[in-house]
Parts: sequence; C-alpha cells; structure tokens
Amino acid sequence: MLFSFTLITGKIDNGAIVPSNQSFQNIYDIGQAGFAMMVPVMCAYIAYAIGSKPAFTLALMAEGIYGPNGAFRMYHLS
Repeated sequence: MLFSFTLITGKIDNGAIVPSNQSFQNIYDIGQAGFAMMVPVMCAYIAYAIGSKPAFTLALMAEGIYGPNGAFRMYHLS
C-alpha cells in the first residue's frame, strides 16, 4: 500500500512517475525491489514442489541471476 501511495503522490515527468520527496523515493525503491523478486521466488517454490529442498535454492539463484530481469542485479538499494 505504501508503494501505491508513493505513486499517487508523485509527479509525472517524461512519462515516468517521480516520487515527491526522498522518503517516498526510498519506499518506491524498496517496493520495486520487492516486485522484482516475486518471479524468482515463485519459480523457486515451483522447483521446490517438483524437486524438494535442493531444487529450491538452485532455482532461486538461477532465476535471480539469469532470469529475464536479473532481479538480484537490477535493483540496488543505496
């Protein structure tokens, strides 16, 4: 809900929503990182259902590193 609130209070600049202050920017960054990690975690749980515990860790690492967005590399919170 906080992620949505940052989008509502932001300003539109060149087709992108820019949060209105630094605290909203921090919440926005955390929200984007969370959304980016949803697909790797979902893939890991599918692998867990098929191959048990060893498959969970391998699938999480493989999807996070080699996935289409490279979620673990794409967003760095500073």
